[in-house]
Amino acid sequence: MKKVNAVALILLALSIAMPTTFSMAAADQDTTSSQAITAKININSAGQTQLQKVPGVGPVTASKIEAYRNENGSFTQVEELTKIKGIGNVTLEKMKPYITI
Repeated sequence: MKKVNAVALILLALSIAMPTTFSMAAADQDTTSSQAITAKININSAGQTQLQKVPGVGPVTASKIEAYRNENGSFTQVEELTKIKGIGNVTLEKMKPYITI
């Protein structure tokens, strides 16, 4: 009888130490991240909220992108983003996989 109780205690301890809801939450995060990465953002039509999803773009930079677009019209190349103060070549390289025109 003691062997059965010991096995039951070990199984109980393992089920508490490794909850299944944790692993499911981790799987959901991986799926969401990969979906966000595959959808490119059009810098000619995106609003501030969408622009802020691009790495290197915060609220200030998103506003600058919209202001530049309103003053100069649509971007013809993504490289035009470097004309905006605060976006240099390094930032542009981080942004490129996530944007389109």
